[in-house]
Amino acid sequence: MSSRALLRLFAGMLLRIAGLVGILAIVASALIWWVVAHPNDAFRLAERYLLPKDLKISWAEIQWRPEKISWTQYRVDWAIKGLSIEKGSPKIFARVESLAARFTFSVVSPATRIEFAELSLRVNEPVLFSPRSQPAGTSDSSQARGRSPYQRIASFVNYLALGSEYSTLDKFDVHVAEVRIQPAGAEPVSFALDLRKPSADTRARSVQIALKGRGASFKLSFDGRLDASKLNEAEPLLVSAFSFEGHGADLRGEFKASFLEEQLKGQVKAVAQYRDGDMRLRLDPDLKVSLGEREIVTSVSTSVHGLPGPVTKLDKVHGRIVIPLTNGAAWSDDPGTFSFSTPLAVSFLDKATRDPLELNCQCQIPGSLKTDLSGKFWLKTLLAEATAYKRPAVDVRVQLEGMTNHMFGANLAAALLLSREGTVWKFEPRLDSTLQVHSFKSLKTFLDAKNVIIPAPFDALDGTLELVAKGAVSHGQYGSRTPIKMAARLASEHQNIDLDSTLVVDLAKNFRGVNLFLNVLIREFRVELPPLDPIAGMPEMTRDKRILLEPSSPAPRPSSPPPAFKVNFFFALHTASSGAIRLLSKLATPYIPITVALDRTLSGGVTGSVKFEPFDIRYLRRTVHMEQMRVLMDESGSGDYPVDGRFRVDQTQYKIYIDVSGTLRSPSVKLSSDPYLDRSEIVSVLLYDRTSDRLAGSDAQTVGDFQAAMADRAIGLFGLWALASTPIRSFSYNPATKVYSATVQLADGLTAGVGTNWEEAAHFELRKRVSRSWILTASWVPGTAEGRTRAQVGRLVLQWEKRF
Repeated sequence: MSSRALLRLFAGMLLRIAGLVGILAIVASALIWWVVAHPNDAFRLAERYLLPKDLKISWAEIQWRPEKISWTQYRVDWAIKGLSIEKGSPKIFARVESLAARFTFSVVSPATRIEFAELSLRVNEPVLFSPRSQPAGTSDSSQARGRSPYQRIASFVNYLALGSEYSTLDKFDVHVAEVRIQPAGAEPVSFALDLRKPSADTRARSVQIALKGRGASFKLSFDGRLDASKLNEAEPLLVSAFSFEGHGADLRGEFKASFLEEQLKGQVKAVAQYRDGDMRLRLDPDLKVSLGEREIVTSVSTSVHGLPGPVTKLDKVHGRIVIPLTNGAAWSDDPGTFSFSTPLAVSFLDKATRDPLELNCQCQIPGSLKTDLSGKFWLKTLLAEATAYKRPAVDVRVQLEGMTNHMFGANLAAALLLSREGTVWKFEPRLDSTLQVHSFKSLKTFLDAKNVIIPAPFDALDGTLELVAKGAVSHGQYGSRTPIKMAARLASEHQNIDLDSTLVVDLAKNFRGVNLFLNVLIREFRVELPPLDPIAGMPEMTRDKRILLEPSSPAPRPSSPPPAFKVNFFFALHTASSGAIRLLSKLATPYIPITVALDRTLSGGVTGSVKFEPFDIRYLRRTVHMEQMRVLMDESGSGDYPVDGRFRVDQTQYKIYIDVSGTLRSPSVKLSSDPYLDRSEIVSVLLYDRTSDRLAGSDAQTVGDFQAAMADRAIGLFGLWALASTPIRSFSYNPATKVYSATVQLADGLTAGVGTNWEEAAHFELRKRVSRSWILTASWVPGTAEGRTRAQVGRLVLQWEKRF
């Protein structure tokens, strides 16, 4: 085939294609013209075959006035009035007063700009919208569908760029008086919208935006400018001022956004205030947001003022939040991350405390400690209405900058895992904190400077203390449970304390009470006792007068009493081995070994036992061997507990055994001897180391009175030990009042007299013969009697004695 023939064939094909395109263009133009000329008929066809069945659209009037400019260009004035839109699900109801446009377009060249001379929308009646409520359990899967925030923003920017490229807009006016949104189970929200581009701004591609919203307890506003000419430029695409008031908060600031190199970048500068009662919080956040295809990165800097408590402000708070994105999903399955840090001012240490503290820790206490808050979060779980199974939502950890020095060390941290199962939120807090005292002696010196005295014998100790709170805070029927471990390793030249303990804190669900369970295991507790003297009686424990058990003047009773916060304390005290408690005293050889097993029950009583292991008691001229003594605790709370034990007194020719039973205040004493003696002879040997046939008349009377006092259980355990340990000169007993008095020989020429008994002495007297006729007498009467408080009375009398 010749080249001319090929050319004729190709030209024929082009003519046929051009004819086909022309026919299609004529058909399309005719179809468009028919739709424009007959809108009611066209819409009924679309409503029947294309639109959802629950969507109803009607109007009062449509105006269409085309004007031919050339054979390819038309100018159109189009308006619709009385437009009504109604949909069933989601529920939408809107009445549009007018929608009008005036524009010029080409029917042949789609690339030609559509030039809008004017576009307006007027909605004066409220637009009602009720979002579709999703059944529980469906949100989890529905979030997997849809577009990511970046895809939504990028789509809007693409449409904005496309519209800016293929259209111009001289005047733009949109007014929506109210859009009322009623979510299921939440308060309604309404807002008003105005979009305007005045005709005077003919060359700019920008729109003024005014948005005002309100709810039952808040209101907001957004007033800005969107300039499409700033796309893909460093200058802001959107600049807006905004405000929010409600729920005690007041937020005002400015927002800027730009879109450059496929990234949306925004910045928010604001001033925020929050009020709640007497609390007034103030923040000045500066946020920077970067939205890309893979993630949203937000950085924040702010300061916080008006915090309650000892820390009233936080300066230089810096944070970073990263949200991963996945194309094709509303939110990614991967967790986001966040981290915040701020210096926490050590404002609770004044100069009077800081100076002695730095002196004893041999360190410089910093003015602030860095506090870090970091963790992960799953937006998909947080935003879902429900989850099909247990999924984590937030895992956060807060940590205070660690400190260590000569005196103490501290590493304080806590964490919280928030998860969701179905519609139920679950909280799982965790603790990871350690507090150590490296030098107890330095701590004691510091407390001395603060007028806090550590009593003897513990003031001579040095060593370490440790408090550890690690692990999950569990939840049970009562509430939350927090375990805390404590350890003490203290020692001095003759003393040693080695014990471990666990404190479990149970906080009630309603925060109206707390149960404390303390479990103490004593490995060794060796301390020195204060000086003890059987003649002087039991040492008296006195309370520091600065500790007030009751207020000096009662506070005025409030009109409505506050709810009581109950604190219940329970403990378990055990020794790791027999005789782990060792009390050092000059009267005991080598020491007083004690084994304890005590428990405070839920009923409030104490059960268990205190057992004294074998040791010797040496006082003046006597030695008493304690073979064993056990005190059995019950829940009576009277303090008069059952006892059982055995003492042994080795006299010159006999061994006296004293078996004790009954109670502390009224012991039952059984005497036996080796070789065998009857009871009266045993008492005689016990007191005077002689049998009755070798006693004087007055000594025999003393033996009788002593035996009667033991039979009536008038002599307590301490009195029995004192009388068995000292040489008795006289003893008298009144069976009617069950009161005894005794005189004992302390040394040559020195005697002591006690009235009533050793447990509750009412009168104590020392007598010393200084010459043949002169006697020096010192007497003492205690300061309390029968529950009444009175001054102690002491007397010193020099007596002259003459016998006739």
